[in-house]
Amino acid sequence: MASGAVDLVGPGRPQSALDPDAQQRIDDRRARRSRSLAARERSAAGLLGGGFLAAALLAALLLPGSERSPGPAVVALLVAAYALAFMLDFEVGTGSAPPTQVVLVPMLFVAPVAWVPLLVAAGILVANLVEHWRGTLHRERVLIRFANGWYVLGPVLVLGLAGEAPPAISSAPLYLGALAAQFGVDFASAAVHERLTLGVSPRIQFRAMSLVWLVDAALAPIGLAVAFAAVENAYGFLLALPLILLLS
Repeated sequence: MASGAVDLVGPGRPQSALDPDAQQRIDDRRARRSRSLAARERSAAGLLGGGFLAAALLAALLLPGSERSPGPAVVALLVAAYALAFMLDFEVGTGSAPPTQVVLVPMLFVAPVAWVPLLVAAGILVANLVEHWRGTLHRERVLIRFANGWYVLGPVLVLGLAGEAPPAISSAPLYLGALAAQFGVDFASAAVHERLTLGVSPRIQFRAMSLVWLVDAALAPIGLAVAFAAVENAYGFLLALPLILLLS
């Protein structure tokens, strides 16, 4: 989930090239990870973090049933792979873009679609606990980071209501719709979060998130390619791990 303005830090543009306000937001974002929650952040944690957990549970209960039955080892490895990707918190402008897309996409074809929000929540929890154990994340921030999972509800609703099916190139329009739904839900949740916690306007948030969406759109086809392998063998999603490890 992104936050703040859109100035890009990259090889051709050193961090010092950012305007002072954007630089201050980057520094504040880094520093907040090890601090306790401010009053406004506590409200956001309950509303968005707790809200996502409730929505994930409702999705598991209300979406159509599934004939998929991945074993416990597959489920555990999916959660671990997502947690690993989630911890790679790459800064994009003043926001972040963890490469979770390469795990999420095959997860949508290996696990029952209705389970995916809960698996994402479990992956975020594992990542939070590891980062807290390392001393890089304050314990009070464990709940608020569940707000980063809202985006998954977009593709889950699209694919869940369309009916589970193996990945197919002919279904590209459906997948584009799922990706668009992901971006829409992601923007709505991020805009509410940043407005509540930092007072960032939706217009600025939209500009910031366009860079994050570019990263997700680039990684989605890689995730789909991995999904083709994963339907042949449930452990095929592990083919995404070398890319995640390389990025780490």
